[in-house]
Amino acid sequence: MIRIGTMEDIDELEKLYDDLHDYLRSGSNYPGWIKRVYPVKETAETAIADGNRFILKIGNKIAGSIILNHKPEEAYNQANWSIEIDYSEIPCC
Repeated sequence: MIRIGTMEDIDELEKLYDDLHDYLRSGSNYPGWIKRVYPVKETAETAIADGNRFILKIGNKIAGSIILNHKPEEAYNQANWSIEIDYSEIPCC
């Protein structure tokens, strides 16, 4: 089931992030995420407050989550993209 996240999900999301960081550290960390930097509890809190954190639950356990918005993380501005375009010009859907 996919649903919008709530503040009641915060502790479980924080545990999911910690487990994910440990998993990424044991193999290939393609996203380059750093434990206690991103994603962290505050990432989930902000996205839930903004109404754009969605949760995937399998049974009674959070199996994944995603932030759906049209705001790039700061790191996107540091990447070398193949075209020069303002982020606001990229269609969201």
